[in-house]
Amino acid sequence: MAEDVLLVAARERVVTSFGDIRRNIADVSVEGLNWKPGPETNSLTAITTHAIGATRNWLCIAVAAPWPERDRASEFRATSEDAGALVSYLDGIEADCLRLIDEARDIDWSATRKGLRPGQEISAAWALVNGVDHLREHVGQLFLTRQLWEQQAGR
Repeated sequence: MAEDVLLVAARERVVTSFGDIRRNIADVSVEGLNWKPGPETNSLTAITTHAIGATRNWLCIAVAAPWPERDRASEFRATSEDAGALVSYLDGIEADCLRLIDEARDIDWSATRKGLRPGQEISAAWALVNGVDHLREHVGQLFLTRQLWEQQAGR
């Protein structure tokens, strides 16, 4: 059976994105992980927690896997007590995401899936592409937030 090129591409983008996240948070102090650039903005910890939780959710939808327990609202209130714990959490979610991709077989990308909002119906392909796109959007926010942290901290 030939590899599903869509899953191969998604896997590569997920691996790259999780690596980018890891590089943005691994050597930041607890203060930096929890710092917010302003009111109505998110910390590195909150962005990370939300981005990886949402990615896992979208991948579950795409490959028709059971949805994990998730409290989206709490992701934006997440704080870190140490970078190691946040990186460990990231590692665990990355493993889940890669397992979902690696175990997916014979996906009908035009199949209809239940979306996140009540009554929402989307294609499996839309869920996969949206999940990867959403992840990349938050990776960009992490880069910017880290730059702002370093600038205000005089680094």
